[in-house]
Amino acid sequence: MRRYIRFVIAHPLMILGVLSIITAYLAPGLGLLTFNNALDAFMPRDDPDYLQNETAKEIYGDNSRFFIIEVSGKALTPEFFGRVETLVQDLEAYKDYPATEMDAGMARLTALSGEPSLSREALLNELDTWPLFRRLVARKLEKGTLLDAKALETLRQAVGESLALMAEVPVKRVVSPMSVSDIRAEGDDLFTGKLLEEDDDGQRIMPASEAEVSAVLDRMRANPAFRHGIYAENGDGEITDFGIVVTFSKRPRVDRISREVIAICESRDDLEILPQGSPVVNVRFNSYMQKDLRRFLPLVVLVMGVTFFINFRSPLGFLLPLCSLVLSTVWIMGLMGRLGYSITPLGISLPPLMVSVGSSYAIHIYNQFLADSRLMQEKGFSEGLCLAMEHISQTVLFAGMTTMIAFATLATSRLSAVREWGLLSAVGVVFSVILASSLIPAILVLVGRVPKAPSPKRRRHPVDRCIHLFSWLVTRHPRAVVAGTVLILGFCVVGMYRLEVESDFLLYFKKNDEIRVSARAVGEKFKGRSGFNLLIDSGTPGGVLDPAFLKRVEAIRRELTRSDRADWCIGRTDSLTDFLMVMHRAMNGDDPAFYRLPDSAGDVLDYFEIYGGEDDNDDGRPDEFEAYVDPDWQVMNLLCRLYSGDGASVGTARTGRIMGEIEDWLDGSLPEGITAHITGFPKIDVKVTDYIVKGQLSSLLLSLAVIFGIVLVRFRSVHAALLSMVPMGAAVMINFGIMGWFGVHLDMLTSIIASITIGIGVDDTIHFLLAYRHHALGNLSREESLLRTLAVSGRAISYTSLALVVGFLVLATSNFVAVVLFGLLMAVTMTATTIGALLVLPSLILLTGFYPQAAVAEGMAPGKVDRLISLFRSLENRPGDPKRTVDPNLPEQSEETYQKEQAAWLADVKKRKEKSGK
Repeated sequence: MRRYIRFVIAHPLMILGVLSIITAYLAPGLGLLTFNNALDAFMPRDDPDYLQNETAKEIYGDNSRFFIIEVSGKALTPEFFGRVETLVQDLEAYKDYPATEMDAGMARLTALSGEPSLSREALLNELDTWPLFRRLVARKLEKGTLLDAKALETLRQAVGESLALMAEVPVKRVVSPMSVSDIRAEGDDLFTGKLLEEDDDGQRIMPASEAEVSAVLDRMRANPAFRHGIYAENGDGEITDFGIVVTFSKRPRVDRISREVIAICESRDDLEILPQGSPVVNVRFNSYMQKDLRRFLPLVVLVMGVTFFINFRSPLGFLLPLCSLVLSTVWIMGLMGRLGYSITPLGISLPPLMVSVGSSYAIHIYNQFLADSRLMQEKGFSEGLCLAMEHISQTVLFAGMTTMIAFATLATSRLSAVREWGLLSAVGVVFSVILASSLIPAILVLVGRVPKAPSPKRRRHPVDRCIHLFSWLVTRHPRAVVAGTVLILGFCVVGMYRLEVESDFLLYFKKNDEIRVSARAVGEKFKGRSGFNLLIDSGTPGGVLDPAFLKRVEAIRRELTRSDRADWCIGRTDSLTDFLMVMHRAMNGDDPAFYRLPDSAGDVLDYFEIYGGEDDNDDGRPDEFEAYVDPDWQVMNLLCRLYSGDGASVGTARTGRIMGEIEDWLDGSLPEGITAHITGFPKIDVKVTDYIVKGQLSSLLLSLAVIFGIVLVRFRSVHAALLSMVPMGAAVMINFGIMGWFGVHLDMLTSIIASITIGIGVDDTIHFLLAYRHHALGNLSREESLLRTLAVSGRAISYTSLALVVGFLVLATSNFVAVVLFGLLMAVTMTATTIGALLVLPSLILLTGFYPQAAVAEGMAPGKVDRLISLFRSLENRPGDPKRTVDPNLPEQSEETYQKEQAAWLADVKKRKEKSGK
């Protein structure tokens, strides 16, 4: 590091040129960043539950992630039916691509693109011949705009992208009152008839009068499977809302099609529409992440700039640290874009983290420059700057190394989002160290201005008062400090047992957010907004057709939705048996008494053989049955919709308990030969929580062990290594205790707080121990060494911690509850690590008798460790360096000022001790 610093100071323009080239290469990567919050995308590809879910999606489609769209109006009139019909047609265009109409409309739009300008109304009038295409174009237009040739071309491209998506057929099913099929019987034949009749052109015939509307509603009520599926009722049994369920094909571009569906819903001002389901949550989540990122970056830079100005009171002290941390953020985010990484729910915390960490290193570097003004006057500017930067760069390098290692331990997680965050944050720390140690010294050389020595009559700062209080507590009441810490930690341990793990993204949103409001509304009316698959295996091909097996499935459905099983939160179930019971009723004159399963195997087989459903993919299953049975007719898929009773989210922790209880009950109640297991998106959600807990424990233990080893090597003392664990361990326990007592969930975001706390908090501890060793080796007593360390290094530690706290508090402006809580918790833990390093650690040093000069006796055997220690020390004090009587790591004053203030400080302490002794 010494050679590098001298190279930087000798060739500042070259260094700035290299940094500019790197920035020019990485900065365009910012435009390549994408957003991803799909939990299943973070799962290990070899996880059994993940593989099982992927297999289920191949066989039955993606039934656990779906849109459920609530549509309502002031009254269910013929006009209302007509408006809902056009909505359903727009959705069905992504299931059955209307190539003829779309191609013709696109040809006309292409011809119009050559016009010099065109009003919105004129353009839409030109497209009246193709109403479906016209509505698509209207969704891409802004109201009241005059389109020039460029705008028309942009519009044509946007419409073309939507048509290309339609051609991929991303939607598998659109189930609605307009399009739902109802099974009817004519003589001995069963056939699928639409709830609404169709004309000769295949167009649905809308009810034209109130009587016809009533007839349609009566037909809907006649099929019990439609209740809470395609319609909802009020307390009087009146139909008030229609439900539209949209499920995706096997492997669609979920984000793209989800945005198209939401755009369709939002374009309809003539209907009251509430879209819900996990795709809606994912889209809104991505949108909020982008808004947060755009807000965080300028705000955190502004806050840090104010902090720098307050600390240094100079334009140079404001600009240099600010440039360093901004470039480090641009580098790491640009690298993410260049490497193709997406911004995840964890990734939105990366820019504020890099700014906060980078500010800490920049503050130390610039503080050293100010403190060594006398040295630069005596040795000459360049040589004095070299000596000043050599000393502080060692501390910054060592602190950065420990922080990097702590972050990198998250790479042990099996969740790709956590693993990527750990690696990227570690690289970001490296960038911060490089920029702080390169950019600031290089510009200082070019400026060539020796800073003014600090005034001996410096005004007392509130931080100084805190340091004075800490010094008094450490020297007068160390046992009380430790006892109070133990009591606080005991209280926090109790809170830790109340901690719950959660990974439901819906709970990231604030309670009054439209997403959670609509989730409650849709959940109450349609008995849930998401669900899982319960796969029941009959054990033999064709076993699904066995009446005994079918009745077993119906018994399971009744058990799941029993009123005294409300704690299982199953709002409704859908199964192949629904179709069979409707068939049985239809073949018996639509008598409601026959809405049950047939008793004989012959009837079951006959019903399915004479059923006239279409089988487009020739897999042996009518298209309507594909979501419920496998091609071998061996496994039945029971769709279970989760519903908490009040419409709120069930939550991952509760879902995990529910699925565990259901699987245990099935294991104990199913007869031999029949097996069952649960799969689907909620199962993945629960598995993510398991990985969060396991990853939290492994990264926590690994980071503590690695930091322990680094401190052990650095100080050659087990005593020092054990002491270094206290501030970090206490801060982590306080964090988890607060989370437990205040009901803050351990989720993907809050799970990284412990690693951040250790990675950043160890800096304060190491800075304090290094300064303490420096003073202790000057033949001062233990108490005098601690007082000097607190006076000199405590102020710098406090300022860097303040910058970190302020940086993390910026996250409190987020749209997400989880991110707000993350920012507040990080601010608390950063405060806790600072208090731990400046109050608890010195109290323990006094009580345990740790003294660096005794380290050799209790240290490790000579060998490689000794050679490493010698290397560290040779880097710190090279022959010919001037003897320094101030802290080499974090000095705040000139030597003369330091000597005067410390003499007065020690005299005051001795005087108070003598007075108290009397």
